[in-house]
Amino acid sequence: MVKETGPKIILITIDTVRADHIGCYGYKKNTTPNIDEIAAKGVVFSNTIVQACFSGPSYATIITGLYPYNHGVRDHPEKLDLDNDTLAEMLSKNGYFTKAIVAHPFLKAKWKYNQGFDEYTSIYEIKNIMKETNDWIRKNKDGKFFLWLQFMEPHFTYIPPPPFNERFGKKPKGFSLVDDFKGWHKK
Repeated sequence: MVKETGPKIILITIDTVRADHIGCYGYKKNTTPNIDEIAAKGVVFSNTIVQACFSGPSYATIITGLYPYNHGVRDHPEKLDLDNDTLAEMLSKNGYFTKAIVAHPFLKAKWKYNQGFDEYTSIYEIKNIMKETNDWIRKNKDGKFFLWLQFMEPHFTYIPPPPFNERFGKKPKGFSLVDDFKGWHKK
């Protein structure tokens, strides 16, 4: 559904990724070529400060522009109060088609982070998020849109899959919490 032509806005948020390990923020190793390519064509915010040390209040701040004290989310899971105006609501009122594809279980629609989005989808694997994203962008390329992509991939798996596990030298010693959290996104 195309509302109007105009600028496209894509907000990419990734749980537990350090900015100093992303190329567009100066990291010398080629770990994020796709993000770097998008950043080269857009706007990169270089001075941001997280408002909480965990996801719920941080995402509520990102989508409302308010401090946790003002938007009311101070823990997770916690519902975002419907009285808060979100970025998606404001953009929708200005002719933007709004879509979110989120992976975090505490951002599911039942927690009310979906306010203002024309479409809000929860998907848990990066390959499926990217397929949905590519299909959606192709379908909506002519209109102005706001697309929020929220990734969780780095959050639990601290050992990358092959061939990335040897990209910078020998296999890393580390741990993976994936087996401990099988089914966490269904709860």
